[in-house]
Amino acid sequence: MLLQCWKRVRGLCAFLGLLLLLIGCQQQNTQEHAILPSDVYIWQHKWTPGLLASIQNGKDSFQHWRVLVSEISPSGDWKEIQIHPISLKQTQVPAIAVFRIDGRIAELDTGLLIERLRARLASLRQDGAVFSGVEIDYDCGVKSLAGYATFLRALKTKLPKNTTLSITALPAWLDAKDLYPLTQIPDEMVLQVHAVQGPSRGLFNTEDAIAWAKKFDQITAGNFRLALPSYGSKIIWDEAGNLAGVESEATLLANGAYSQEWMAKPQALQQFLFDLSKRNWQHLKGVVWFRLPTDQDARAWRLSTLKAVVKGEPLTAMLGATLKPTKQNDLFDVVLSNQGGVDAELPESITLPASCSQADGLNGYQMINGVDNFIFNRHDMGVVAPGALKVIGWARCSMPSSSSLGFELHVSQ
Repeated sequence: MLLQCWKRVRGLCAFLGLLLLLIGCQQQNTQEHAILPSDVYIWQHKWTPGLLASIQNGKDSFQHWRVLVSEISPSGDWKEIQIHPISLKQTQVPAIAVFRIDGRIAELDTGLLIERLRARLASLRQDGAVFSGVEIDYDCGVKSLAGYATFLRALKTKLPKNTTLSITALPAWLDAKDLYPLTQIPDEMVLQVHAVQGPSRGLFNTEDAIAWAKKFDQITAGNFRLALPSYGSKIIWDEAGNLAGVESEATLLANGAYSQEWMAKPQALQQFLFDLSKRNWQHLKGVVWFRLPTDQDARAWRLSTLKAVVKGEPLTAMLGATLKPTKQNDLFDVVLSNQGGVDAELPESITLPASCSQADGLNGYQMINGVDNFIFNRHDMGVVAPGALKVIGWARCSMPSSSSLGFELHVSQ
């Protein structure tokens, strides 16, 4: 059972003459069933020191690393990701090499693809990489499923000995007549249940995900996992209402008239994981998280949050808002802080004291004029990481008495 409790605590800091509001969010875990095991995708194109740190710090939480090693574009060009095999081997966590084929390729050149894939695996082995399996990520249309099955049958006979084959699958395939024969080929499948619908449905919908999982469990001939989100995205539209871009790991140079932020909510995903674990499944064996986060990833949970979700641990955040003095007597930074152990969602709005005469928002917040106060409204989703500070604006305020100073924070439930 998931319980959320937000507590407001008012306290006076005599040195700063400021009011600090702390919001505590505690999730009580009454899970009585074993939680389904988790894998995680390592999907970064650049293996930075931050990613290597996450790999080392996350090794106790995941059954497998699923590592993007190559991408094949619609024109057939191959992009090879330069990975760090030693870092993977040091964790002693089995790794699966993922090959992503652009779904816009309607017909696969089976012979050429298998030749290039085997060459890539051989090159990775020479670099010291050890992979227990291969995963094909090919988001093709329903009409291409029969040809895809032909490719997979041929590929399975050409993989190195004791190498498993897995594939990703889409909810759009569930009613296809060619799906069942396809599910007979791989050793395992990963059904993606995030970011598979239009923007109006959001990043992840619990009811849809359960319905798809139940239907796939009845249809499939083999075992599968569910791919779940641990990230956020910014959806950008142009003036005509057409999709102009999607920002996730990197900022795009996309011109848009307006945008919308998505962010996977840790509490909701953990409860979903609990609910999955209570059900009786014939073929569902676990989940795969997209993606392994780094401290530099602005649109993803912190690793500590993902690990807490995976292990079924309580999710506790403590969010505070303060006016932090600057070198100018009447000028303050508006600062959010998180003293808890997991990510804290950015508040929807913050009301400044009436004693503030000027203000402006920064880093995802816009200032509007309230009746008696300035209000900072959030326009970008995001989190404050455990132990982190986030400046969200500035304000010019007269030094008020302790009784007149205050913030009001409103966080979506």
